[in-house]
This record gives sequence, C-alpha cells and structure tokens, in this order.
Amino acid sequence: YLDLHDVTFLKDGSGFIVQSEKSGFNQLYKHDMSGKEITALTKGDWEVTGFYGVDEKNDLAYFQAASKNPMERELYSVKLNGKDQKKISDDKGYHSAQFSSTFDYFVNTFSTLNSPPQYAVRDRKGKLVRLLEQNEAIKAKQEEYGTLPAEFFDFKTSENVTLNGWMIKPKA
Repeated sequence: YLDLHDVTFLKDGSGFIVQSEKSGFNQLYKHDMSGKEITALTKGDWEVTGFYGVDEKNDLAYFQAASKNPMERELYSVKLNGKDQKKISDDKGYHSAQFSSTFDYFVNTFSTLNSPPQYAVRDRKGKLVRLLEQNEAIKAKQEEYGTLPAEFFDFKTSENVTLNGWMIKPKA
C-alpha cells in the first residue's frame, strides 16, 4: 500500500516539499534536488490532512492538520526551515482553505458538527478580512425544526483501543 502525494517543487530550484508517513504520521518534509531530506517541516503524533502550497516570497508552507483532535481540522503555516509553526485558524471545528495564487489571502470554510459552513476571507496570518456567508438561514431552519445537537464521545474497546464516535440523543 502506497499513499502517494503530490510533490511541490520550489521555484528557486533548491528542492521540493513532499508528504510522507515515514514517522508513522503524515508529515511534510523538505528535500534538496538530489532527494536528500533537508528538514521535517512538521513533526508530532498527529496528521497533516491537507497541503495547500508554498509561499516562497514569505518563506512559508501552508497546511491543514488534525493536531489537537482527530475530529477537528486546523490551518497552519510553517517556515521552510521547519520552525515557527503558527495556527492561522481560530474556532474549534473543521477548517479548510482556498488560497489566492500569491498566498496573501485565503477563503476559510469553517463548520462544526452542529453548525452549517461559514465562509470568510482571511489574510495569510489568519486575521479576518471579511465575512462572506454565515448561513444564518440554515441556522434558523435548524432551530425552527428543533434539530437536536450531535455530540462527540470516545470509548475504549475490550482490546484497550480508544475509538471516537458521535451520537444524536432522542428528545427527552
């Protein structure tokens, strides 16, 4: 089984960025053009779940990760030397991004288990520039129809493995 990912070549010709699970977790690595690993851009017992690209002008790579909780996704930037990793998303939930070609801005799509997607334009540091859509009409419909909230939980199996789940409880 091979989990293949795209290779992103640096425009200056110095190397490339690739995702690998060689540590046991999907992480980002920078290599020189001969294929020798220069540095791990990301490290930890968590997964990089999306790679958005490289802003060479500002020496940054942008990615999505499940670093705090496997049921959430956060957005991050990291320097191309693997230092100064910064979270650029805020609320707990599921974040994804679509970056401009210059990486100056991105559209942040955010939702939770119990809320519809919200869309906002943010700058490269994650600062809010403009709200695009908060889906207030869908939130109102959820309230009107009495939608019950779903809840996350985890439990241990008889083999002592922790599994995650979610449930919607019936009305009392």
